[in-house]
Amino acid sequence: MTTHENPLNDIFSGYDDSIFSDGSIDPLGLRIIWTFIGNKIFKSKLNTISTNSYLFTINLFHHTVIQHCIAENPAAVAKIIGKDEYLNTSDLIEGLVIFLENLLIHVSVKYPGSHVVIPGTNKLNNLVNAGGKAEVTRMVKVSKNNVDGILVRQYLLGIHGRHKGPFTEMGILSTRGDALYANEQLWKDARQLFDLDKWKQLKLTLCELITKKILDAPKMVRGKICYPLDEVLTQQVTEAYAGILDATAYTSVTFKQFWLTRLGLREGISGLLYTEYCNALSDSPYDFDPEAILKAAYQSAGAALELKMIYEVEPLLTMFQKCTSRILGHKLPRLDEELSNFLDYWLDNNDVKPAAIKEILLTGNFDNNEARLRLEKLLTIYESCVEGDSRAGRFFKQLLQYHKKLMEDRGNMSWVTLGVDDSISIHRPLHLNESALEQLKGKAWVNEYYLPTINSLHKGLGL
Repeated sequence: MTTHENPLNDIFSGYDDSIFSDGSIDPLGLRIIWTFIGNKIFKSKLNTISTNSYLFTINLFHHTVIQHCIAENPAAVAKIIGKDEYLNTSDLIEGLVIFLENLLIHVSVKYPGSHVVIPGTNKLNNLVNAGGKAEVTRMVKVSKNNVDGILVRQYLLGIHGRHKGPFTEMGILSTRGDALYANEQLWKDARQLFDLDKWKQLKLTLCELITKKILDAPKMVRGKICYPLDEVLTQQVTEAYAGILDATAYTSVTFKQFWLTRLGLREGISGLLYTEYCNALSDSPYDFDPEAILKAAYQSAGAALELKMIYEVEPLLTMFQKCTSRILGHKLPRLDEELSNFLDYWLDNNDVKPAAIKEILLTGNFDNNEARLRLEKLLTIYESCVEGDSRAGRFFKQLLQYHKKLMEDRGNMSWVTLGVDDSISIHRPLHLNESALEQLKGKAWVNEYYLPTINSLHKGLGL
């Protein structure tokens, strides 16, 4: 660390895949419960946003290039950090990674129909077609500020932003703001990983660009390193980047082995789930069934706690979500016989085992307090309504009261409200056809615990 660098730690926060308001997609707050359980298995290395194996590899490649340049040019780095936009090394690194992303987006616009879809390509294409008046169509900056990227909030929603959390959990990036590339052996391995024709040529090209244009002689505009597009996106850079817009650039066995190991899919419960996934894919390549895979893993793992949590908790979550969907799809402003019969049906026909859920809550492993409180509240509602008279009516009211309190705590509007005369007003209705209504009666689980992410990564890697 130089004398100019801000020594703050932990300023490089992990990406939160719940960045989008749960109030817009999750009326009962079930997401925090199932993601907590899923993260018990996958150690937060997977999420529902980072599902594209090409982008995993591109992000690793960009950081490999930057790590090499930073390590090879400490004196040049020391001259840049400590002022203006670059108070510490992480500011420079994150500015550089967005700089590279923006170059790649520009290249992607030049090669429509490429196999590898880069986030921001459509946005830039629209800006160019609108006349190219926006600054991002003409200038490229080394900056993580929202106004300087092609994407709105690119620092969070670009390639780097989408993968920040998983990369930190995998140990690729450090949580320390002043030492993001602390794992020296990993970066040595990563450099060898990209010692392939297309990647090697691009690595050499980008290293030369960063060293000459940004580290050795940066062009500063109002405290930011900034260049006209044509000064940095040369024909050489364009052609080198174009080489990795083809899916064949990602089929190396070394890529596959690297990601399987880093994602934790070779060992433990996550490895077991991956094995069951592969077995299921082998038996039925066109029938991806997360529930069957999870149940098969549960049976073969000798009821491992993490899988038992899913096996026992998911039926309760499924029941509540399907009953809520049915209420939101109701066409009358009251609880009528048809809706009552549906709720009674679910109270009679479910796989909920209160004793098993209570045991899980008492194991000491349900250590997310908010998830615990929500699960306890849902279980209390279920137990208080599963027997006795007027079950459907009581369940209906308690479910809506729970929803109202949850939305108030979030500062969001309720999707459905209960009037003083037990009338209901649905503010975000669901339009359900006969097929959808019938599916809501089925016991099929609604949460998939990151298995779709595994499915996507597996297919992208050509495993």
